[in-house]
Amino acid sequence: MNGIDANIRDDPAATGEGDGDQRGTAISPYAWYVIVVLMMMNILAHVDRVIPYVIAPLMAADLHLSDTQIGAIGTLSFTLVYSLAAIPLAWLADRVSRPAILGLSAMIWSSFTACGGLAQNFMQLVGSRVGLAIGEAVAQPAGASLIADHVPKARRRFALSMLYSAAPLGGILGSAGGGMAAQHFGWRPTLMVLAIPGVVVGLVILLTVREARGRAVGEDAEAPPPLGRLVAQLASDKVFRQLLISGILFFTASSAINSFTPTFLVRTYGASIGAIGVKVGLVQGVFGTAGMLLGALLVDKLAVRDPRWAVGVPAVGLLLAVPLYELAWRAPSAALAIMCLAPVSFLITTYMTPVLAVALELVQVRARTVTLSILNLGMNGVGGSCGGVIAGAISDALRPTHGKAALGMSLSIMALIQLWTVLHLCLAARAISQRPSEKTTQGGA
Repeated sequence: MNGIDANIRDDPAATGEGDGDQRGTAISPYAWYVIVVLMMMNILAHVDRVIPYVIAPLMAADLHLSDTQIGAIGTLSFTLVYSLAAIPLAWLADRVSRPAILGLSAMIWSSFTACGGLAQNFMQLVGSRVGLAIGEAVAQPAGASLIADHVPKARRRFALSMLYSAAPLGGILGSAGGGMAAQHFGWRPTLMVLAIPGVVVGLVILLTVREARGRAVGEDAEAPPPLGRLVAQLASDKVFRQLLISGILFFTASSAINSFTPTFLVRTYGASIGAIGVKVGLVQGVFGTAGMLLGALLVDKLAVRDPRWAVGVPAVGLLLAVPLYELAWRAPSAALAIMCLAPVSFLITTYMTPVLAVALELVQVRARTVTLSILNLGMNGVGGSCGGVIAGAISDALRPTHGKAALGMSLSIMALIQLWTVLHLCLAARAISQRPSEKTTQGGA
């Protein structure tokens, strides 16, 4: 099978054929259970991932950290290892039981979250984040590919949006709950307690989630291709190349902004960590989840008419978000800054699910986890790793002359990168339109 063309020809759901249930559009009750459990796993992963952003001022004061070090803890020490570890783990996940890998991974990263609460210096914090990254590395790619095998293609994008809505929902728990807990009980006990739910969910996945290779939609779960051949196939695909570049740029900007938004609000306006954590968490959670789910539904409607909307919707979302970002960094109060960031959270979360859904359809069933991990290597390994460090370095360089305004200026620069992201999404849309007899998103990618 040679990628997306064969996928579409051979898949009954893509052609409107099938048996009317699992190969049509219905999602079975067990498939819904799998979606919910994996969504819970992903929520906890994002809580553990974002909590350093919220408690960064407390960690910095306790361990005497610079902005560059905060950026390294938030992004570089996590995302670089996260992305590199994902490739071999994804290769394994395409060949053995994904539920087993997911369950064990949840218990591993939760243990390293607890270890972060014991750190006594910068390097020990980095070590805990490295362990967390290894544990989480395969969670999203394996979870997405598992859901894709349980859910008919016509419902796949919405199902994936539920999985990835864990990011903003995890933001609520991590920012609001984590911020309040850290303020009242300290950042160390907060990290230790956060380890418990992840271990429980890991056990639930091990005991109750079943493997399925293309079963729900009747796709051909043939033997996975050699890694070298898959990489060559993706490298030659114009759509994938543009998705990869857009992902690198998107995560360079968004990881920097996520890393420093709480610190910016505390430093610029003198707000308390607990109050800012609650407000930012609620804004990102409520508006981000809405953007994730409604964006997927909008793409489903528009892509039936024109498959270019699969990447066109996130392009429009990012284009509208940039001026709101710039207003937020220049707002005269924390309340006005958060008001500007609310619609931003809705707009930018339209990016992830459509882009990943298109990538899933570029390859055969048993190459999906590795494909998403390769895409993730660019997104997190390059973009996510660099974003926070670049923003922190710019802020440190500007602080001697601009004082506390330096961080806002740095974030303003990072937000403009999203205009570059829009360009490559437009190029991806053009590449989709140039593929003969290809219906990347029709039938529900």
